[in-house]
Amino acid sequence: MSKKIRKLVSKKKKRFKLGKFDLDLSYITSQIIAMGFPSSKIEGLYRNKMEHVQKFFDTRHNNKYKIYNLCSERSYDHSKFHYRVARYPFDDHNPPVLELIEPFCRSVDAWVKQGDQYITSIHCKAGKGRTGCLICCWMVYNGDFETAQESMEYYSKIRTKNEKGVTIPSQKRYIHYFTDIVKNGNRKLYQSTIDQLVIGPFKKLPSSNLTKIFNLKIYFEGKVKLFDCKSDKNNFVVSTTQEKMLIFKFPNNIPVVGDIRVSFYQKKKKIFQFWFHTSYVDKQMKLFKINLDSACKNKKVEDNFSAEIFFSKTKQEPQIGVCGVVDKKISNATVKFEDYYLPNGQDKKNLKTRNQKITENRKSKKSKRRQSNKRHKHKSRHKHKNKHKRNKKSKSSSEESSGSYSSSYESETSSSSYSSSHSSSYSYSSSSSLQSEESSDQTSSSSSSIESELSSSDNSEIKKNRKKNRKKIRKKKRTKSSKKKSKKKKKNYSGSESD
Repeated sequence: MSKKIRKLVSKKKKRFKLGKFDLDLSYITSQIIAMGFPSSKIEGLYRNKMEHVQKFFDTRHNNKYKIYNLCSERSYDHSKFHYRVARYPFDDHNPPVLELIEPFCRSVDAWVKQGDQYITSIHCKAGKGRTGCLICCWMVYNGDFETAQESMEYYSKIRTKNEKGVTIPSQKRYIHYFTDIVKNGNRKLYQSTIDQLVIGPFKKLPSSNLTKIFNLKIYFEGKVKLFDCKSDKNNFVVSTTQEKMLIFKFPNNIPVVGDIRVSFYQKKKKIFQFWFHTSYVDKQMKLFKINLDSACKNKKVEDNFSAEIFFSKTKQEPQIGVCGVVDKKISNATVKFEDYYLPNGQDKKNLKTRNQKITENRKSKKSKRRQSNKRHKHKSRHKHKNKHKRNKKSKSSSEESSGSYSSSYESETSSSSYSSSHSSSYSYSSSSSLQSEESSDQTSSSSSSIESELSSSDNSEIKKNRKKNRKKIRKKKRTKSSKKKSKKKKKNYSGSESD
């Protein structure tokens, strides 16, 4: 069953099948492997199981493999792969920052050059888009292919059955950027400003309330927000044309440097997004539907849909330095590749890295769980103590009742015996010894019958008290369960109303 589920999840990616191994994995070259995320627990049922991946590398490439994790959203214990794990994280359905590609290629090149038996395995979540983007860049860097298109076509043939490897337009754009840097060298990075953005055509456009329906966001490196229609209401003007086009004008201009992401929403639904680098921009840039992320696969978007940005470049000197250093000199680069930093020399201490935030969230969740468990244990102990006290009280009350009955019985028997003996001594002093023996036998039989009657009455009363206590406990349990059910009904009712 798990094999069928894994095949469905891997879709049209090629799988490695040899002996006992059946993994979402493929050899792109003799020294480079692309694979899916090595997962555990429930996720291991439909993705590559961590144990199977460990066996694969330990048996086929023992102590001569290195793994590269490209996921920004998740990680695992590096000791499972003998601490031969490197991280170059970036988000899913997005390209990497341009300054991250070159150090990745250097790291892979340094490992592979140790010998022909040394291999590298690169993975993201599914092992297709992000892995393909960096593998194509490395093949160009290594000299396997001269153009970006050739490397992408080769990767798609080997990794997939339908020849669809790297499909996101922004990832393709960044592969072209890197190939240009490898061929022609570095590009100087000047600061630019966005003056205007034209989007359309749309099927229908309202005449008013455009800002409530549409939203535009601009990010630096996909993390730091530079512009938002809802928060920066005084910094833009929206208008429409007869051709059903939206025009965003920015009177104060938006300064941009480096990797920029632009995303456009309609009623909280993302229509498109695209990435670009300011070193590859002149006065304007026009992107059609084929070149826009998430719009290229949306059938509702019209075929002639486009987004055009108008820039104005400044004549200042570069602020960050160079773009994608391939000359094995990082003198001008000031970027730490695993950190997310602020532009224009702002304080980096105020912005925490993504990994730190994830660890803090995990610690807070663990502390909350511990507190809730302590409260639950305290409540359960308190309930147990109360029950123990009640049982003790019921036992003591039953013992007291039985003791009172026994004491009254003893006093009655003693008084009756004393009166009978006293009267017989005065009235029957002349009688024989046989008569006295017969009278004593009769008195003993009467006393035994009285004892049996009293003991039966005591037992019946104890049983009645126990039944009463049981009934009380059952009533309390019923009331508690009914209260809980009523609370759940109220919650469900309120939740349905809010939905």
